[in-house]
Amino acid sequence: MKSWKIGAVAGLIAGIVAGIIYDYFAKISASIGFWIDPWPQAVSNSFVANVLISIIFGIVIGVIFSEAYDILPGKGNLKGLYFGLIIFFIFTIRDTTFGISYAYIPIVLGRNFTDFPKLIVYGMMLGFIYESLHKKYNIPKKEKKVIQYDSKGGILPGAIAGLIGGIAASFANIMGSLTGIFGAPFSPSEVTFDFWLSQSGAHILMNMVWGIIFGIMFTKFYNLVPGKGAIKGLFYGLLIFLITSFYHGVMHIGWGMSSSSWLIIVTGLWILIVGIFQILFFGLVLGLLYRKPSK
Repeated sequence: MKSWKIGAVAGLIAGIVAGIIYDYFAKISASIGFWIDPWPQAVSNSFVANVLISIIFGIVIGVIFSEAYDILPGKGNLKGLYFGLIIFFIFTIRDTTFGISYAYIPIVLGRNFTDFPKLIVYGMMLGFIYESLHKKYNIPKKEKKVIQYDSKGGILPGAIAGLIGGIAASFANIMGSLTGIFGAPFSPSEVTFDFWLSQSGAHILMNMVWGIIFGIMFTKFYNLVPGKGAIKGLFYGLLIFLITSFYHGVMHIGWGMSSSSWLIIVTGLWILIVGIFQILFFGLVLGLLYRKPSK
């Protein structure tokens, strides 16, 4: 059995447990006043969606864990815990910084309250099961030759890529408003520069900040990402999209379907559409601008 298969199995088992824990804390978060209507009812009454989506992404993230194993901090089981914290930072903290900029404080509190125990338990179980399966079947971990480059080299490319990606996301936001995908449409005469600026401020600023963070991470994961130049950046961007906006959007669609809430389903579609616009431009620009140090 290969390491990535062990990662998938470990992610599957950890995902089941994490999904059940997530559903439990979702009910608590709704009962103490987190989220805003209609989210409390949807989040707390979507057991199948909460567990099933956690299992699917648990498998995906487990495979990523097996590939990134050698560059994660810690040893043995601790690698899983650190990995869970990294996913929490990338997935929850990143998304809730956008929520804070829109003043969605109850949703921010609800997200952090439910995601933190889920991802901590997931990470700890992932690391434990992954190590245990390797020992049980006496399968040596295949050490990858990973070259990590200077973090400073990813700052400027990440900032510029984040800026471009944020602008792309803001235009996707406006097009969604014009077409009515994200709610009541605006007439063309209402889409002024001031309107665009008011809609885009959070996207541009926050994507620049996170662009720098992801740019720094790119220097560490560079050799693990397939492709060259812009294509390598695109693959890296799509990986980020998979474990951030795609995960978040699918979860919303699952909640909306479970509770028959069109508003939450539309929110999930909005997250997916804006996210893919942002990440395509971010990834391509990052790949074009970043230059690994010469030997």
